[in-house]
Parts: sequence; C-alpha cells; structure tokens
Amino acid sequence: SKKYTVIETTRTQKKAESLEKKFNNPKLSTFVVEDATKKDAYTDVFKKHDKEIVHVIHTAFPLSLDHSDFQTHIIDPAVDWIKCLLNAVTQYGSTTVKNIVLTSGALVMMDLTKMGDTGVIFDEESWCPSTQEYAGMNIFAALGVAKKLAEEEGWKFQDENKLTTEISFTSVLPSY
Repeated sequence: SKKYTVIETTRTQKKAESLEKKFNNPKLSTFVVEDATKKDAYTDVFKKHDKEIVHVIHTAFPLSLDHSDFQTHIIDPAVDWIKCLLNAVTQYGSTTVKNIVLTSGALVMMDLTKMGDTGVIFDEESWCPSTQEYAGMNIFAALGVAKKLAEEEGWKFQDENKLTTEISFTSVLPSY
C-alpha cells in the first residue's frame, strides 16, 4: 500500500525474505517471531514501531497437523498466541492501536455433530462446543475450539479495556 506502512511478523527468516522480495516495498518491515506463544514474542516489534502501530491484523494460526494431542499442539498455542499479542498491545500500543482484527474461521460457529441436521442453522449467535470431548473428535473440531477460545480472548480483552482504551476488536470468519 502506498498509504500505510506494513509491519509483518513471520515464523522464519526464509519466509520473511520471501515476502520482502515479493513485495519489494520500503513501507514493509518484517520481524521474525519464531514462537508467538512466548510472553514477549511481540515486544521488539512494538518497541521499534510503538507509535506507528494503529491497526493489528492477526491472520496466522499455529497449526500442527502431525500430532494427535490437539490440546497441546493446536488449542493451547492458539490461545497463548492471541494472549501474547494482546499483552503486547496493552503494554506498548494502548494509546495508538485503534483496531485489532482476528482472522478466525467458520468452524468457530459450527457444531460438527449437527452438520447433517437440516433443522440446524449456524449464524452469528452460534458457537462450536468447547468441551474436551468435542475438541478431541478430529482436527476440524480441535481447530474450531482453538479459534473459538482465541476469539473469546479478543472479546474479553475488548470488554476489560473498554474504559481505558478505544481499541475495537473484530473477528472475521472466512469459510474458504
């Protein structure tokens, strides 16, 4: 974009270099955050660009398909990831950040056990179950639970900070 400076984080240096080469734009800054679940994962980004960061868009998600322990490898990291990001916003960007957008997913609003029920309608009031039994059904249920719990952290953040900041939280649920 010609108007905005974009500050992105990637998990690897290789990916950072690939994106910098692809976009070749002086308004693009890249930081490598190998483990976004560490409490200070975003500290360097916010310390360097604190007053420049107005919009935060969380698009990535820790996804590990080669594990059967969904709680440890999908759900916990997803929640920790968003908590770390929100902590950095609170600590370093609470006066400049205006918007946080979380890319969630349609699985957040679906109960996969009711997918064949033609009488069930999933809408903006729907949430997937977040029980351990449901999350353990399969990878899709685990992803839905992980994204749901991460989104709930965002809404909780907005609610807890509404009196001290004007940060708005939005969740987008693309289905494809």
